[in-house]
Amino acid sequence: MRDPNQITIIGAGAVGLCAARALAMRGSRVTVLDQGEPGSGASRGNAGWVVPNRTAPVPAPGLVGASIRSLWQRDNAFSVRMAADSDYLRWLISFWRHCNA
Repeated sequence: MRDPNQITIIGAGAVGLCAARALAMRGSRVTVLDQGEPGSGASRGNAGWVVPNRTAPVPAPGLVGASIRSLWQRDNAFSVRMAADSDYLRWLISFWRHCNA
């Protein structure tokens, strides 16, 4: 017979881990399964964004060009703080390569 207090969550991204924590705090025994490291899938690709009205991945065709153009708009909320950091540069290049259909 299935134990109703035993919950298995598939996906150790931002949403899966938050759900696991909330369920554990309510008394459930939670197991989280993921094929990779926690946060290394969609959560990493979406830079940790959890936005209810945004269900598509952040990288999209034309995003890099639009983002660069917006840096010169005075009323823009988007900004990038450039740093001499090889991990940051690798992430930025990977993000750019994933901005496709």
